[in-house]
Amino acid sequence: MPPFAAATCAQAIRVAVLDDHVVVRYGIELLIAHSTGCVWTGAASTSDELLRLLASAPCHVLILDYQLSTDEIDGWSLVRHLRAHFPHVRILVYTAYGSANVASMMRRAGAHGFLGKSAGLDLLMDAVRQVAAGEFVFPAGTVDRSPPAGLGGGRAELSPRENEVLRCCLQGMCVTDIAQKFSRSVKTISAQKQAGFRKLGVRTDHDFLSMYAKARPETGWTPG
Repeated sequence: MPPFAAATCAQAIRVAVLDDHVVVRYGIELLIAHSTGCVWTGAASTSDELLRLLASAPCHVLILDYQLSTDEIDGWSLVRHLRAHFPHVRILVYTAYGSANVASMMRRAGAHGFLGKSAGLDLLMDAVRQVAAGEFVFPAGTVDRSPPAGLGGGRAELSPRENEVLRCCLQGMCVTDIAQKFSRSVKTISAQKQAGFRKLGVRTDHDFLSMYAKARPETGWTPG
């Protein structure tokens, strides 16, 4: 299949899904199979399975649950990887973590759409079609600013490990979950989180999320 940026009106929308819940995968497969103008190309439960799937069966739209098991790549890194290696695939994040902060983070990572799983199936199909047509689909209030280049702006100079810990915090993971994910102690993760907070000039989780939502220019921070 030749590269494509968006499906045309005369072309069936090829759809794939990544989700670690079999019921969700099966439900979306049935939905796509019964939707006019859409073709199911396959499902994956892990990021490794997904990469093999996309290499063998290209799609127009990938429905992606970015929050997988703790031993998986984090959502920010996964979206960035997909954008770099499969630039013609349109990514629709479909997740139970439907906050504006997460939506903003996914947009900055390069996703083309974001929808909470509490939305109805009609809204999911509408989002698939809009994303396939080249549109961006995000909830109201999603931050849409170009992020600063790198992490060197202002006073923020996070280490790679501080950066990945804060990135996981943005995805709703607690210190214990992050420690398990990276095989580090809770004490180490907590120290890295607090060090990151100090560099960004925040003290609490609420302050951190508010800073990210507002994209305060004096911090110069965006997940790397």
